[in-house]
Amino acid sequence: MSTLIKLSWVELKLFVREPITVIFTLVLPVIMLFVMAGVFGNEVTTDPESGTAIFRGVGPLDYYMPAYFGLVLMAIGTMALPVHLASYRERGVLRRLRASSISVWSVLGSQMVVSFVIAMLGSLLVFIMGIIAYSPHMPQEVGLVVLAFLLGLVCFTALGFFLGAVLPSTRAAQGLGLIRDTIFDTHFVQRSRISRLVHAVATNPALLGLGIEENTGLLIEDETRAKVIGTGTVIVLDGSAIEINHIGYVENRMPFALSNVVYSLLTPGMMYDLKKRTVIDPGPIAPPRSMVPKKKKSPQTDPVAVANASLSIRANAGTKTSFEINSSISISLVSSRYSDSSFTSHKL
Repeated sequence: MSTLIKLSWVELKLFVREPITVIFTLVLPVIMLFVMAGVFGNEVTTDPESGTAIFRGVGPLDYYMPAYFGLVLMAIGTMALPVHLASYRERGVLRRLRASSISVWSVLGSQMVVSFVIAMLGSLLVFIMGIIAYSPHMPQEVGLVVLAFLLGLVCFTALGFFLGAVLPSTRAAQGLGLIRDTIFDTHFVQRSRISRLVHAVATNPALLGLGIEENTGLLIEDETRAKVIGTGTVIVLDGSAIEINHIGYVENRMPFALSNVVYSLLTPGMMYDLKKRTVIDPGPIAPPRSMVPKKKKSPQTDPVAVANASLSIRANAGTKTSFEINSSISISLVSSRYSDSSFTSHKL
């Protein structure tokens, strides 16, 4: 027991010396809490059209506070633990600990203790700040909240152990928890989330928007090149060259003008340079047999690849967005039965 206590104390001091993990586990949840509370407030509101109460008749902070408890746990499981354990293995620390009299269970136990202390400290910080600033409602079932918190902590700690064991290096562990200057959105096509991604890119033009379709993924190498894998498409929105951006001059949910957003539609096998923000086109790629549907209703169901189409958008935040591609764009059909074709005007 004394070995576990001493090792836990040492690990806790090592955690404090890592600024990235401290920021993402302790500081970021509090910042996000104040940002979201500043945007949405904590007043009970109703839908002006239907008259029904939003957030079930309570303030938004009643939902945001437990969500940011989860953010603390997620930061531990996807950043703090994997990076720490991967660095130990990379520097040979685990090998030296194994050669000493310290058991494996003491090492794992110390990591569990440190994770629990950090999770409690981060969640308590979010709770105190939320209570002082916004006075949300207290939970009616405290025991269930504590049980859910402990269950989440165990799950994310186990995930951290797994990632720390399988990831080859510290750099790989850091890349898993953080890809810089990007915004990811999933279930993109099925749930028509382009309006949300356009709004995010307009608000943060320096960030790169990536909308990923279902059954699709991005394989990122060296934080530079992203390759599309799976069966669907990935939509890229680059707002670094935006010329007209009126999002800062309109009220929430009102239309805003936006021009010169670079839109790229990538199909499986295509690559994108995240640093240069350019499409790396290997040419028309026929999908593997497993990706080709057995029955096709029409040729239009084939995914297409569009690179660097200039957009002029009039978006409405919170609703569906309609826009028109007025420039000449090149569309490469994935199916080998078709040849390349181009359009001068294509409405989505």
